[in-house]
Amino acid sequence: MILGVVWALWHVPLFWIPGTFQAGLGAGSPRSWIFLASLVPLSILFTWIYNNTARSTLSAVLVHFSGNLCGALLPKTDRVAALELAFLSLAAALVSFVWEARRLPDRSA
Repeated sequence: MILGVVWALWHVPLFWIPGTFQAGLGAGSPRSWIFLASLVPLSILFTWIYNNTARSTLSAVLVHFSGNLCGALLPKTDRVAALELAFLSLAAALVSFVWEARRLPDRSA
């Protein structure tokens, strides 16, 4: 989660650089806050992908690219972006609590 917050801070300056996707969202708009919030569950999912593909950076880069490509080809409304944030959060929670819990060693013995 800390990585997601750092990643969000990394993107903040882009809101003031004309021509970037973030500048098109408008600094301080509801959509900009949704975008920044989505980086937290995305960082969890990207980390999970990286860790579960033999630490393949390429796999994480390809997932990031596919998200950027879909965002460029299929513009989103605020409502769709909010639903996407909810879905990403649910997926990150499932990965964190369901999948990873199975991988923890049994400490009851």
